Amino acid sequence: MPLTVLKRIGDLEVKPTRMSLLMADGFPKRPYGVVEDVMVQINNLRFLVDFVVLEMEENAEIPIILGRPFMKMTKVIINIDEGTIALKDQEEEVNEEKRNNKGAGVHQNPLKEHEGPRPSLPVQFNKKFWVVKELRADGLIEIESPTSRRTKKVNRKLLKTSWCIEGKGDTKIKDVA
Repeated sequence: MPLTVLKRIGDLEVKPTRMSLLMADGFPKRPYGVVEDVMVQINNLRFLVDFVVLEMEENAEIPIILGRPFMKMTKVIINIDEGTIALKDQEEEVNEEKRNNKGAGVHQNPLKEHEGPRPSLPVQFNKKFWVVKELRADGLIEIESPTSRRTKKVNRKLLKTSWCIEGKGDTKIKDVA
């Protein structure tokens, strides 16, 4: 949970933690703290959830991330083919239908064309995977190789916001049952 969301909610006790998280960009980050037993309501279901609080930029579309422990506790069933998500507690079940991304393959670019590079975004440069490190005032974008930590300053036009190799088709995944 971003610190800004925590402050907006208010009245939650933040406990210090010694944990260190390895972020998607490969850098470790120390959390601001941990908040325990926060009541989360999804439709008519309520759950007590623990959150790790980070000082990070808030994403308006995804204000908090509910991870694997939450999915286990709520007995989440995700049906990729149907585009549905089901959550359960002792007596009730909630079903959500998500059709907006139905049919999007693994190798399709999930970003909209009008979205530009932003820090921590994976990008493709010279057919290799890079991560946006900084948007510079001079208009250049600093990118970093996640494997070697080598950095480059490049023009936005040279980047692709898809991290898959061009020309690669959708991955076909079949159920083995």
